[in-house]
Order: sequence, then structure tokens, then C-alpha cells
Amino acid sequence: MSLKRRNHTIRFLYFLGVIRWYNILLIALSQVILSAYLHQFLYAKISKKLALWNFLTDSTLFVMILASAFSISAAFIINYFYDRDKDWFNRSRLNIMARAVGTKHLANLYILFNILGLFFASLASFKIFIYFLGFQFVAWFYSHKIQKIPFLREFTSSILTLAPIIAVWIHLGMPSSSMWVFFITAFLIILTKDLLKDIGGNRGNILFGYKTVTVIAGNKGTRFFNLTATLFVLLFFIWTYSHWNYPDIDVIHLSFVSITAILINNSIHVYFGERFLKNATRIQKTILLFHIWGLVLIIAYRYYFEVISFLRV
Repeated sequence: MSLKRRNHTIRFLYFLGVIRWYNILLIALSQVILSAYLHQFLYAKISKKLALWNFLTDSTLFVMILASAFSISAAFIINYFYDRDKDWFNRSRLNIMARAVGTKHLANLYILFNILGLFFASLASFKIFIYFLGFQFVAWFYSHKIQKIPFLREFTSSILTLAPIIAVWIHLGMPSSSMWVFFITAFLIILTKDLLKDIGGNRGNILFGYKTVTVIAGNKGTRFFNLTATLFVLLFFIWTYSHWNYPDIDVIHLSFVSITAILINNSIHVYFGERFLKNATRIQKTILLFHIWGLVLIIAYRYYFEVISFLRV
């Protein structure tokens, strides 16, 4: 391999690090899983084969995944431009990778990725096009203004993380009110996870004037906020569970398991403090994956019992 080609390869690998390709991959997989689940919910009572066929032939889903991938990449790039001073302190490796790629190249790619994101969104539908146009604007406005406003910063960041997955729900017509519980739980997991990350990067936020929840409330206050918010949401869901009839009870059970896991994790973090911070963050990420990918378990569970019933007959 020539030196020039080797440099191009290294710059490309650095670029993948800047756009956080692993986050994009996880979101794409989550979109596929949610789509499979919603198709199963919509059509499985008619025919399992019809549910599977509609899922596999849903071309709109795959252009939405491309729209999400490009739009999210653009969001990470613009966030780097506004956060590069702070990232040099908190995440020096990311800053080194971005500078190796070159700010001019990143700026051009930001524009190109936004255009490609809207192009693929337009292939899905006009509704999805407007949705991703709004996503791109909010992502820019978040980096430009919102991320220095406490509470609104954390809230908007969590919404942006969840937005590409919600797009799948919107595409399929929001067929189940139970999904509100599912997405509120996912939002809570992302919010508390990001607050844990802010505790780890608190010194950089203070140094560069970012007024985060952690800067205002302190590390201890943020830990108690996470615990209180989780407990409040859990109690709210228990109340709604006893008063409302959800059409899809399996999703409610999955959400209860996830919230309980968050509550335990946050309680341990409150007790042990900074000694448990890294583990608490890792556990929170694991809970998020379990919560979204747990839909696969529900699908498998339903198919399993159908097979058992068929064999008994």
C-alpha cells in the first residue's frame, strides 16, 4: 500500500470516528427491529406470512434508514464544529481525528450529507421529508444555541437521539398507543445516560461555559435527579397501567422491566457516587439496547407460542 493510499485510509477511518458510525449502525438496526415489530403487530393477526412479506418489501424503511444515516452524520459534524474546544478537553481523541480529516472537508460533507438525507427522505414520503427537514434544523439549532441552555439542552439531545427511530413509527401510522410508553421509557434511558456522561465531562463544561444540569446541580444533585425522574416515570406508568387498557401489553411489560433496571442502576449510583460512574454509564447503554432490541424477544415469544399451539392441535 502506497503512503498516499494509506493516508487516505487513515483519514477515512478517522472520519468514521467523527460521525460515530457505531451509533448510526445501532440506530439503523433499531429502526429495522421496530419496523419488524410494528409489521408483526399490524398484520400478524391476519397472517404471519403477510406481516413478514410487508416487512421485507417495505422499501420506504430502507430509504428512511439512509435518510437517518446521512442526517445523523451531518448532526455529529455540526456538533463537532461548535464543540471542538470543549471536546479538546473532554474528548481529545475525537478532536484529533476531526482535525486529521480537515475542517474544510467536514464542512463540505455536512452540506452534502444534509442534502442526501433530505433526498432519501423525499423518496419515502412528503411527511417523512418534512420530518427530517425539521430534524436537521433542530440538530443545527441545538449545536448553535440550545446546548448551552441547561435542561433544554439535555431534553433536546435525547429527542434528537430518538427521532430517527420515531420516524419508523410515524411511517407506519402510529398503530399502537402502547408505543408511547415504549418511547417515553427509551427517552428516559437516553436522558439519564447523557446526564451520567455530563458528570464525567463536567470540568470541560465548566471551563468552556456550558451550563448543563450537572454544572448547576452538581454531581450529587444530578444523581438524585436521575433517580427521582426514573421513580416518577415508573409510578406514572403504574398508575396508567391500572386505569388504561393498552392494546399491546407485551411492550408495557418490556418498558416496566427497563424502567426497573434504570431505577436499580441509578439507586446504586446514588449510593456509591463517583466510584460507580463508569459502570453506571455502561449499564445504562446496555439497558437501552435491551429495551429497543427486546422487541425481537417479543416477536420470537409470540411465534414460539403459535408453533406450540399448532403442534398441540
